[in-house]
Amino acid sequence: MRSFRPFLLLALLLPFTSAIAHAELISAVRVNALNAIGNSNYYTNSGFSGTNTSQWVTQSQSPSYPTTDTSKLPVMLCDLGALQTINGLSITPYGANGNNITSFTVDFYDTPALSGDPISSKTFTGLDIQSGGSAVNLTFDEPVTAKYAKFTLTGNRGGDRIGVGNILFDVSSTVTPTSGTCTVANLNGYAVSNLFDKSAGSTWCSSAADTSNGYFNGTNPNPEFTFALDGAKKLSGITVQAYNVTGNSIKDFQLSFLDADGNEIAVEDPSKYSFKMRDSTQFTQNYFSFPEVEGVASVKMTVTSNFRGVGSGGDRIGFAEVYFTTNETNMPVKPTMYNTPMHPDNIVRPTSASFLTVGGTNGSARSLNYLFDGKGTGSGDVWYTNGSGEDYLNMGYSSVIEFNMPEESLYDSFSVWGYGSQGNQMTNFILELKDSDGELVYAEEFITDQSMNANQFATFSLGKDYKFSTATLTVLDNAYRWYGNSGGDRVGFAEIAFYQNPNAIPEPATWALLLLGFGGLMVWRKKK
Repeated sequence: MRSFRPFLLLALLLPFTSAIAHAELISAVRVNALNAIGNSNYYTNSGFSGTNTSQWVTQSQSPSYPTTDTSKLPVMLCDLGALQTINGLSITPYGANGNNITSFTVDFYDTPALSGDPISSKTFTGLDIQSGGSAVNLTFDEPVTAKYAKFTLTGNRGGDRIGVGNILFDVSSTVTPTSGTCTVANLNGYAVSNLFDKSAGSTWCSSAADTSNGYFNGTNPNPEFTFALDGAKKLSGITVQAYNVTGNSIKDFQLSFLDADGNEIAVEDPSKYSFKMRDSTQFTQNYFSFPEVEGVASVKMTVTSNFRGVGSGGDRIGFAEVYFTTNETNMPVKPTMYNTPMHPDNIVRPTSASFLTVGGTNGSARSLNYLFDGKGTGSGDVWYTNGSGEDYLNMGYSSVIEFNMPEESLYDSFSVWGYGSQGNQMTNFILELKDSDGELVYAEEFITDQSMNANQFATFSLGKDYKFSTATLTVLDNAYRWYGNSGGDRVGFAEIAFYQNPNAIPEPATWALLLLGFGGLMVWRKKK
């Protein structure tokens, strides 16, 4: 675990709209609304999707959207998928003039340590963003290398809500293909070049193969793409944007790499370059990191399945955009096992829990006490949000929950129990641990890679023993359109519990020896 920085870089920047040299304008891979009054009126990803026809806005408040109560301000967490070198932002206007943002603060993090100090914090005020106007380009005084960007929207032009048309990130750490080919026929007008034209609205798609049994019925070939790069590159990740028909979007794919002479570059473990798309929703990006590969002149991508059975389609294969990442990003800790505890006799459950944000409390259907009552899902004692839209995490606000432990102790792992409805189960979250002094000692993002039924659970390793007294969990995603499950209009899970390592040796205390008089009596004192 990397250490947390004890400093905060604060920059007050004034916006300007003159042309800036964009290295690459990208949208966030995922956006979660962490706070605001009520739910959003549009999908959160719409404000960060790269399509100028989409937008995001809060629900209306009368007579104007409150800005004096900071606890009610919208907070949007953008995940860029990988560590990106960010040079600035580009903001397009919202449709209603009075609702356009006029000020915001953005905090940048290179780890999921959102409770710790950001590596950079930038505040923008006096923004002149008007409906019908051009995008406002904001340049930073110096680049920031980060994976997460947390926006707090602090003001509008006097309207009853706060909205944005789009917020894009100007980065210089991505690699876009210069040309590409595919081994299967494509539809007229759906050229392979659409996959790297920087437009989410233009897509590539194969011709229909089998309307009754689907494209991947055992007789049609696996599509193989070859993407050429501008010279030899060092790659560590790939971002793929979904197709506009859910069932036809690509799902499973694998990568191989060629050098400038066309020779395949050997990798230590090919399985680490095979991936499964997690979301087939239109305009949604899926990011995957992999062990760094150097000297890559072209990339081969072989697609082996689509999302047939999830939504309509499945008779062809398609996607919208693809690009690669150069900055290496640490892969999250994977679950060590399913349905098996690390230490069965050393389980410790939280004693209480609370929401940390206003948005988290909105729409909560069940008590947080269910998350540590030890009953699993069989009794129905699970926690979940109220339903909100087709996909809760795109319309409702992500819950941020703080759990209090019975005592500060050493823990080395934890488990989360599944929700009864698989499509609604929590699959992705951030866990942050703090000691009794409030110091952040651990932060990581976790993903379950299997669907869990009632009373099933995933056990995660923390990597080593950590001493903490509170744990903060930020819900990021559910299983909607991932495992082919129905649901997705809410998010929930049944239990969380931690495990003490029975073989852990307590941290060594530093002792000061005090020699007192009266017969040489020695008293040992523990130094704090």
